[in-house]
Amino acid sequence: MTEQPAPAPAPRREQARLWLIDHLPAGLLWHPAEWFLALLCALSGVLSLFTPVETRSLEALLPHPFLRVWGVLLVVGAIALASGLASIRHLEQDRYVVTRVPAYRLGLRLLGLSTTVYIGAIILYAGWAGLAASIIPAAFVAMCGVRLLTLGGRQ
Repeated sequence: MTEQPAPAPAPRREQARLWLIDHLPAGLLWHPAEWFLALLCALSGVLSLFTPVETRSLEALLPHPFLRVWGVLLVVGAIALASGLASIRHLEQDRYVVTRVPAYRLGLRLLGLSTTVYIGAIILYAGWAGLAASIIPAAFVAMCGVRLLTLGGRQ
């Protein structure tokens, strides 16, 4: 019986990749774009609460207290979405489970709603020129809607 030679050690880059896969939260591995968008929404919400508003369309259309509510919706929605994403647990090779589905849904709804308000403000403020500026936020709202559809109904 001949001995098989030991397999060559994986290159450092591959070792680092495998280590990251084993140690990063499952939600970050499965939904990195949603984490990124939650972070952006949280940052935008915090900035709107603690600094002068940079969005002239919202400033022109919403009274000051409503701007604060809009900022709170962004922050609470981002925290709820992050809570749902953080609850994702790996089951097997290509399957996972979300254990905080209500938080996940709440985050998607609040972020979709606050972004819809933003889109409306852009279009009302800029008219037809606002349509082009609202394409990316509208895609975000569509992503929230599609994700809500995939999460299914209340169970």
